[in-house]
Amino acid sequence: MADIKISLGCMNFLDRTQPVLDGTVSIPGIELAPTVLRPPDLFPSLGRFDVQELSTAGYVTLRAHGDDRYIGLPIFTWKSWLIGNIVVNGKSGIETPADLAGKRVGTPGLYLAGTMWIRGYLRDRFGLTGAEMKWLTVDAPAGSLRKHLMGLVTATPFEVLPADHSLSDMLDNGEIDAWLAPALPECFLRGSPNVRRLFPNYRELEKREARNTRNLPLLHNLLLSRAVHERHPWIAQALIEAFARARQIGKTRLDNDGAYAVGLPWIRHDLEALPKLFNADWYACSFAANQDMLGTLARYAVEQGFTPSTIDPAAYFVSEGTS
Repeated sequence: MADIKISLGCMNFLDRTQPVLDGTVSIPGIELAPTVLRPPDLFPSLGRFDVQELSTAGYVTLRAHGDDRYIGLPIFTWKSWLIGNIVVNGKSGIETPADLAGKRVGTPGLYLAGTMWIRGYLRDRFGLTGAEMKWLTVDAPAGSLRKHLMGLVTATPFEVLPADHSLSDMLDNGEIDAWLAPALPECFLRGSPNVRRLFPNYRELEKREARNTRNLPLLHNLLLSRAVHERHPWIAQALIEAFARARQIGKTRLDNDGAYAVGLPWIRHDLEALPKLFNADWYACSFAANQDMLGTLARYAVEQGFTPSTIDPAAYFVSEGTS
């Protein structure tokens, strides 16, 4: 029987997806056609591939509003704390989280997973629901998935600016007071003296959260076309196993017999500390290993208006070990 042709679109994470993308990991019975995507490609690409990486928050939002073209795979490609991504203008008067109340806060999207998790952190630790802030975002093209999601996640009021506006420039010159997003604003990255992090000690705060959760927030996962899944239900488990092998290969490549494959000077310290902070598999990507974080994501989703009611994450993902 000929192999089944499956198209894959995902980001090239060197230690967890690259072994699949470069063919080191093959999948019996599947002829894989991979495409490397960048973060801006993910939402516009939905519908192009049989297997597609997407924001986990975006996926559960679409499913909760009736879009069932895809089913979630418990392959969580990006997990991270993003507490350091709150950036403020130095003249805004924002010194503590409470000072965000009444301020103009820019974000590329309230519907983004990183924005969801940072807002959840502010609510859980400081009691900020988000309603205290004046949110601004830049418009998305008509008919785009981003525009659609902007129309779904509306529980928190926000002002939509014309597409030619730059939130980074507005933060830099003080037109907005703060930035909250999955990525840092360009003005901060270029070293503008006008902006700074709200939490300069963000790493210590993230370690504190990690000690509490023994896990990392779930930002992205892979989706499988429902049509493909219904025709070939064995493919889901084959993909789960393939990406588990990819992570093992990626770890071996990273370790590189102790001559680490990346030039980060403190990587040895991190790799020694992470198993103690989390577990032996500190980037565990299975559904079972991430149930608590999925429960938190489901809570944030309903609190922030991503879903109209509380969801059961188990209904949104294929179970491991099934075919």
